[in-house]
Amino acid sequence: MRRSPTPRAVPRPFPAPDPPGKPSRFAGRRLLWGILIGVVAVHIIALIVLGSVVVFRHLFKREVAFEAPPEVVKRIDPRKLEHKVKVQKQQQKSGRPKVQPRLSSSKVADFALPEIKADMAPKLDALKSTMRSFGESGIGTGTAGGQGLGGLGPGVSQVRFMGFNTRTERVAVLLDLSPSMVEDERGSFDGFDALKDEIKQLVTSLNNGSVFNLVAFARGVDIYSPEAVRASDDNKATAATWVDPYMTDRVNVERNGTRSNNYRPAKDSPTMRATGGLTRFDLAFLAAFESGVDTIFVVTDGVHHIYRELTDQEREELDRRRKELSDAELRRRHDEADRRRREWDEMNKRRAKRGLPPKIIEGHGFGGGPGMAPLFTDEQVIDFLYAAAKDIYEAKGLPLPKVFIIGYVTTSADEVFLKDLAQKFKGRFRRARTLVTPIKD
Repeated sequence: MRRSPTPRAVPRPFPAPDPPGKPSRFAGRRLLWGILIGVVAVHIIALIVLGSVVVFRHLFKREVAFEAPPEVVKRIDPRKLEHKVKVQKQQQKSGRPKVQPRLSSSKVADFALPEIKADMAPKLDALKSTMRSFGESGIGTGTAGGQGLGGLGPGVSQVRFMGFNTRTERVAVLLDLSPSMVEDERGSFDGFDALKDEIKQLVTSLNNGSVFNLVAFARGVDIYSPEAVRASDDNKATAATWVDPYMTDRVNVERNGTRSNNYRPAKDSPTMRATGGLTRFDLAFLAAFESGVDTIFVVTDGVHHIYRELTDQEREELDRRRKELSDAELRRRHDEADRRRREWDEMNKRRAKRGLPPKIIEGHGFGGGPGMAPLFTDEQVIDFLYAAAKDIYEAKGLPLPKVFIIGYVTTSADEVFLKDLAQKFKGRFRRARTLVTPIKD
């Protein structure tokens, strides 16, 4: 048999070289290893640097420490007070005590003292006219926080009334009763009832050591008491009862106004030579002045209305105008007044069906005469009141009172007089709105 020849080892061929322009595979691996070695080197260097900084701060840098300042001890040496009392010399000057005789008995039933008749009526009113204020606490030893309750000195009260806030010992409130006080824009009779409540609250707020008085005025003047009275609980209650009846007749409106007209000026008080008027500011202020109060509150809706005496020339002119009126003119005026009265009555009947009170306008008349009596001017009234106050208060040895005026829905024209009057007496004026919703007819 023929033996087959032994195969020869075929040498492994070398890889063919990369074609030109194509990157070598060994070059890409070298680049990758270069990047890894660079990243590791950067981290090692950063670790060495940061670790060196931490070691340096720990070994060589001192920490800042804050220490509290030492406590300052303030020491104030006590004052050395020395009181030298010369007892021996004082005893030599004073006399020996006198022994007061006493009655003693071993048996009370063996004798009886004779009856002693003495008038023990309190003399508070007599003392008030000669005393002066001793400040807020008076001179008494009462139990009302040192306000004079139970003592002889008038107590000071903090009064808040219709927007005013003041301190007073002796106060008077003057309330205008003219028909215009119950007109629609002032809330009619409901508005006046709210005013009375404000006055009653003022009286109730007074300390028992204070004194007060109330005055209501229109054609005449009603005064609560001839003299200011102490603000005791009984007097406060009677003052509220005294105020309640005013302006309560909503049917016969003309019956409202002053009730008793119990005020007459004192014989030594100055008076204006007035023949009458609808709003007697002069008499109302005189009543307050004679009470010796230090604070006067006035609640009014307008100015004074005081008739003065006619001069001879004015009287002659008035007589002449009356004679010139013919009988036909008088009948025409009479008929016109009747017509207007009937219209007014019909209007009030319509208001009554709606539950409204009669409409009231001050000065709304149905007749017509040849002329009215002349009125005192604003300057004349202010000058008289200031002069009268000086005479009365100087006689009492008291300073002039302060006057605070509440203009109850007043007009700008009326406020000129009221502001001047308040400033004359070192007081203030304040315009107040109605305390209830006005009536819109």
